[in-house]
Amino acid sequence: MFTDALARLVGHEVDHLYGNLYTARMRDGVQPISVQEYKGTGTTWNYSPD
Repeated sequence: MFTDALARLVGHEVDHLYGNLYTARMRDGVQPISVQEYKGTGTTWNYSPD
């Protein structure tokens, strides 16, 4: 069984197998930002469950 960040990663990869993109799971009203814009935040990715 997968938990926490590993479960999220596995789910993400399974989505790829079915042709789903992460944007399909985003909350209404939330817009993705570019990698360049994200890198400019100085913030590393951190897992925090909802």
